[in-house]
Amino acid sequence: MGTQRGDMTSKKMLHQAVHGYARGHELLAASCKLDLVDADEMLRISDLSGSPVSSTFTPYLTLYPLPSGTGYCLARTWLDPDATRDGCVLTHTLIIPMDLWLSGISATQLSQIARFPNRSSLDHYAVPLTLADELSVSEPKPYESTGQEIQDFAARFFVLDRTPVIWPISNGMQDCETVSLRTADFLWPSARARFAACTYALQPRYLAERPFELMFVPLGAMGRFSAIPEANIVSSAAADPKIAEARSSAVVEVVTQSLLGEGNLVWEMLRQFGKDLPPDRDALMRLVRIVELERQAERNPKAYLAALDLWMALAPSPEMAVDSKISCFNKAMAAAQSLDSAAIVEYLSSLAQRLRRPSMQAARKAIRRLSPEMEAATRQDPVAAVDLLSSLKSPPAVLISAASHALLETDKPSLMDYALKAVGPAIGRKLLTYSPALAPKAVRNRDDAVVTPEALDKLNGWLTKLSPRVRRNLFRLLLQHPAILANDELAATTIDAATADDLYTVLALPRNTHWTLGPDAARAILGRAHQDRNRAALYYSEHGIEGASDVMLCADIVCEPSQMLSIVEAGMGASKVELAGMLLSRALKLGMAKDLSTDQRLRTFSLLASTDQLTDELLLPLIQGLPSELALDLPIDAFAKAGATRAAFAARIKAFEAAVSRHLTGQMPVDTFGNWIAERDRSQQFTKPEVNGLTKSILAAAAKRPSAATWQGLAGISAILARADPQSIPGTVREAFEKTRTKLDLPSAIAWVQLIGKIETRHRQVRFESYVLSLRLASLEPRKPLGAIAVECFPIFYEALPSARQSYRILDPFGLFDEPDRRKDARHDLIAHFLASEWDPADLALTARRTGIVRKTVERIIKVGQRKYLDRMIGRLKTRGQNDLARDVSEAAREAER
Repeated sequence: MGTQRGDMTSKKMLHQAVHGYARGHELLAASCKLDLVDADEMLRISDLSGSPVSSTFTPYLTLYPLPSGTGYCLARTWLDPDATRDGCVLTHTLIIPMDLWLSGISATQLSQIARFPNRSSLDHYAVPLTLADELSVSEPKPYESTGQEIQDFAARFFVLDRTPVIWPISNGMQDCETVSLRTADFLWPSARARFAACTYALQPRYLAERPFELMFVPLGAMGRFSAIPEANIVSSAAADPKIAEARSSAVVEVVTQSLLGEGNLVWEMLRQFGKDLPPDRDALMRLVRIVELERQAERNPKAYLAALDLWMALAPSPEMAVDSKISCFNKAMAAAQSLDSAAIVEYLSSLAQRLRRPSMQAARKAIRRLSPEMEAATRQDPVAAVDLLSSLKSPPAVLISAASHALLETDKPSLMDYALKAVGPAIGRKLLTYSPALAPKAVRNRDDAVVTPEALDKLNGWLTKLSPRVRRNLFRLLLQHPAILANDELAATTIDAATADDLYTVLALPRNTHWTLGPDAARAILGRAHQDRNRAALYYSEHGIEGASDVMLCADIVCEPSQMLSIVEAGMGASKVELAGMLLSRALKLGMAKDLSTDQRLRTFSLLASTDQLTDELLLPLIQGLPSELALDLPIDAFAKAGATRAAFAARIKAFEAAVSRHLTGQMPVDTFGNWIAERDRSQQFTKPEVNGLTKSILAAAAKRPSAATWQGLAGISAILARADPQSIPGTVREAFEKTRTKLDLPSAIAWVQLIGKIETRHRQVRFESYVLSLRLASLEPRKPLGAIAVECFPIFYEALPSARQSYRILDPFGLFDEPDRRKDARHDLIAHFLASEWDPADLALTARRTGIVRKTVERIIKVGQRKYLDRMIGRLKTRGQNDLARDVSEAAREAER
């Protein structure tokens, strides 16, 4: 037997195999080696189709696909007269490459190659067969079965989709093979690939778990098919009404003609388009219906729509039946010319709706005629196009585009009015998308002069929810017709569509038109301006303020105090004092005062004083943010509330200064001073200028007071300082250090730690800067007892350093270019500083524990030969009652010395 691997893609070679009895039923010869599953299936099917039911035996034909799908088998089986036991058969199987089988090669022709095998020349079957260009075909034997039986088979198999179909063999029927082969030849590729038939089935036959689709059964074996429904059994009589009805269908007529060897149009279509059809048998029914519809379309072109629907149902994939869909579509387009002007718009729209379905995606690329046809039809009858748009929930794009162009070109204002009334907002938006110039056209009346309120409302509904790109185009067009902006809602809609490039145009609207700025339009202008406040402020700086609308908008838009003051000063310089005063007054009412610096507060007061806008309401926030010496000097006695506020402010400042003085002179203890500050802050929060004033007072007295008093005073106000002005703490620490450097002591260090410890973690950068600065300043005074600063600050500094040395050992094996280990260097510097200073050794141990480096610290101290320093450290820890830490240091020292 041959053992070469079979090539299932060759179109010129057929492989073959012979099965028969040797040591049981087995493979006797083959021209290829199949995979195990295919070989097992072929072995099983090549055996006798069941136990014999009579002494006579008819050689039979079996058609089936291989499980792997690589090939299709056509097998003929005979009784083996030379076998050593009864009931043995010889089967010659042709293995047809699947691509050759699906190409439509004739099963009838191939069947003539299968001949009775000769056991004496089995080597003949071990080589592939070479096909001739044209296979000879002998004249088929005439049918013995009646025309009714063939019709009945066609009805059950193709119309009613019965599986399996059982055809009883009576009177030695000879046309079993002809029916099976012609059925296989009639089927389209996807159905042909799975077709399985047996012309002499002695029992039900299966492919895996799937039954053969067609089985011819001797009458004596019919009892073995009792489980098969009667509706699946071919009969010349049609007792079942469904069978009788199915027999009369056009499908049965087509199939019967084909099985009888007569050609027809469906047969030709199967040859041409069959490769795109699904395997389901109802595909044939749809194909027959398509032929009928195309015949009907000669009288009624709308039948082409139904035919196109059937093609899409028959071939739902975009890549299936592309040529067929294109052909049907083109026929439908050609037939459109026979319709009247009103009907043609609807007809073309229906075609367009079908064209946008997913199954037509590939066909769309080859179709270009619909758009110009639709344009011509809508120009001829635009009213029909508008009516159709209003009736469809989702009209096709080609109809919307054509209708928009027709409306734009029409010189009949009444048609535009009709469109506004008939078409809903969703379709109206699409019309504007295709032709933005419809927007200004839609609101002009017959005289092209006056805007109607109804038109404005309709147009506004159309503009809502348009895409940003379309709205931008419409915005520029609508601004050419200022009367449109008389509708506040419409104005807001158009302004919302403006881009950054249109900002100056938007801000100029209140001054360039003769309409009152409505609330919606004002909101839209503010929304656009807030997206680029700097450019908006620049606009008012360059163009000034012209009226009340400008005042309202500018006050809300400009948030930078320096810009606002410049605009106000420019307005006063342009002799627009009243408008400038209104603008400044409105800005202060909107909360500008809280962001003003001291100089800006004085500048604002001066500007207000030159107008008639100066009031108690505006003065109060200005005064509250000023330093005491400046607030007390303002000429505001004429304003009762402002004057009273200033008096209360002066009293508050004096009370603060008195408390600071008492604290610095030792008359008010630290705790009492801190509680007093906290109580005042709870009743009325300190402002930033007040806190800065307190800080200045404490630092001003530092030269005459003990160091601890200065630092404790700062610690007393640390909570309000950290809240009101945390950014000033690093500078305060530096200044306090410089003023108390020569007098620093342990209470000073403790108060110093309290001051920086009040900085909240949300002020991360200020907190880190204060801690690192404190650590650096403390290191400048090694003879002062400032170890507590290291305890508080070093862990924060250490945590921020890189965690390990970065080394590249492969490229740099000697470590010559290693990055430094920053944490290691910091540890060594800390230890060296403590060893060389008079700082308490216990503070070094506390710092190490907070940082998590107790063991490394002890190892380093021992390594540099300072074992006695460890003893001092342990002694100081015990003296301070920190026995647990003392034990940890002792244990680390013992481990390091092992």
